[in-house]
Amino acid sequence: MNSNPKSKIQNPKSPVFLVGPVLSRRLGRSLGVDLLRGECTFLCPYCEVRVHHVDALRLIEFKPTAALYAEYARFCRAHGPADLDSVTFSGTGEPTLISNLGDILRTFKKLGPYPLTVITNGSLLWMPRVRENLRLADLVVPSLDAVTDRAWRKVNRPHPGLTLDRYLDGARQFCAEHPGKIWMEVLLVRRINDSIEDVDALARFLRTLRLDRVQIGTVDRPPAKSQARPVPAARLAMLARRVARQSGHAVDVIVRPREMSGVSSKIQNPKSKIAGRILRSVSLRPQSPAELRRSLLLPKSNFDRAVRELLAGGRMARVRFGRRVFLQSAPGVSSASA
Repeated sequence: MNSNPKSKIQNPKSPVFLVGPVLSRRLGRSLGVDLLRGECTFLCPYCEVRVHHVDALRLIEFKPTAALYAEYARFCRAHGPADLDSVTFSGTGEPTLISNLGDILRTFKKLGPYPLTVITNGSLLWMPRVRENLRLADLVVPSLDAVTDRAWRKVNRPHPGLTLDRYLDGARQFCAEHPGKIWMEVLLVRRINDSIEDVDALARFLRTLRLDRVQIGTVDRPPAKSQARPVPAARLAMLARRVARQSGHAVDVIVRPREMSGVSSKIQNPKSKIAGRILRSVSLRPQSPAELRRSLLLPKSNFDRAVRELLAGGRMARVRFGRRVFLQSAPGVSSASA
């Protein structure tokens, strides 16, 4: 495993580690921070990005911090405090693998006024260093999809060095210690972790945790490596009600809005090639053409032209999932090739 992601740096004046802003259903206008290249501790069948297991359960130092801080400082100088709702550490890997994540969050706090969010699969919360690294995050969104061993191994496909007991102990310790907000994310996959027995066991465990919210969703984008299927909407709503009743927590059902129109923002588009920005965004997750254009704040004519060029050149592909069509990067294509 390469622990030094310097190879990501193409041009120090071009966006390298920051993605967006994009429009997030949960976080509003969100600027993504992507520091890894697919290193993860889970291989979830529903994952939208291509990831691989780390070689060993040890933390990785992120070394090109100067380039990251310079890029974020440029963004902060160009935008005002009201222009973003969240700076979100997530991307194409598990962010808590980064050993110096705490230092990075501390520097981001000094450079800009925006709330910091970390989205994590929660697999490393049993490590004291990881919990300490997350202390400066205003919001942490850990995942907890199952609490029975059979369902957990099927829905998360954990690294061989992880155990369910260690995973759940980490969740307990983190929720007891973290000073910021915690939104627990649950993703249900049809016929994998959506049985009444599995969901009731999950709800009982959630009842023992200090949480601000629980968010329940299902597969709604094309998975990167499998045919994971969504839980039907009516069943999802029924299961969410069971979790709310048994856990005692406020529960949100995360569903895709039928329309995302009328979104406004003061953020100005960065001066970079439109095709490159599109390819960078879809390399992180598949997106419908409408949501992609709105999240990047692109004029329709320019967006449509760039999409046609990327499709014709084989750098991007259309994929149908259910009744919807998504755009995603073609296999083997990186955003740097745009």
